[in-house]
Amino acid sequence: MRKTHDQWKPFQGTGYSSKKFYDFAFSTVQAGTIFSQIRRHVTFQGDNTCVLCTTGADETIDHLFFSCPFAGLCWTKISFNWDLTLNLEDRILHGINDIGLDFSMEAAMIAAWELWKIRNDRVFSRGNPTVSRWFCNFKNQCLLHTVRFKADLRSAFCSWLDAFS
Repeated sequence: MRKTHDQWKPFQGTGYSSKKFYDFAFSTVQAGTIFSQIRRHVTFQGDNTCVLCTTGADETIDHLFFSCPFAGLCWTKISFNWDLTLNLEDRILHGINDIGLDFSMEAAMIAAWELWKIRNDRVFSRGNPTVSRWFCNFKNQCLLHTVRFKADLRSAFCSWLDAFS
């Protein structure tokens, strides 16, 4: 694969693949240090206004996942409290440590992923974002992830989830 005049062109005879195109399209996107491990490349297209709230705020990573009122309701639903005065990396590390559960990072990543999915549903399908729908999706995704946990951690995680029902 090579870049020529801002166009994607495969090497002679190698053909097209979605992976090659994805690698090309996002080759210049730089993720923050902590996000390089926990998220794929996020780009916002068109209007930059948040679609999950009515504040008129720009849809930034910080707003979408932390300062958006809708996101705040979602995080509160699962007892996550983020210190919005901290920079993004410190906020995540501090918040995960404050929760103090062995599965805090997993729960936070699933919660953020479900926020992203509900945002996309709003953008692409015109779905109506609700905290109850987000939580249902979050809980289902958490249960799917428990299969990779050791039995004692699975039990603790499921008990934690049940506390919010």
